Amino acid sequence: MANRNAQQRALLVAYVVDSSALVKLIVNEQHSKSLSSWVDGCKQDLFISELARTEVSRAIARVDPNLIKQFNAIVTRFGVIRVSTQVLTIAAVLSPTTLRTLDAIHLASCVILGDDLTGFVTYDNAQASAATQNKIEVITP
Repeated sequence: MANRNAQQRALLVAYVVDSSALVKLIVNEQHSKSLSSWVDGCKQDLFISELARTEVSRAIARVDPNLIKQFNAIVTRFGVIRVSTQVLTIAAVLSPTTLRTLDAIHLASCVILGDDLTGFVTYDNAQASAATQNKIEVITP
């Protein structure tokens, strides 16, 4: 379950942000500025899968290893959803069956929040399609 007081709050409205979006907060890409503004102004809690820290660290290290410090500073804004047995069990049965394992884990991190999930922030087309198929609202600020 999410570790940033998610279990202690009576009502949580939250977004889950995937790795494709997190990279845009560090590396200047298309949509980077609009996403950064959206994150800065977001009143809801923001979460990432525990998996995202590793994925993004690897991705930005290929661009510039010095960006890791910037990433570590930014990632403190996000709560972390642990990759638990429950998350992995959900990921194993998500549709479509062609969904890649890591993408399924990100989506399962959304599902685990249940009704407290407001939406899923992703710029990955396959992941967005799978999220929609699983009735998860996708946003791309």
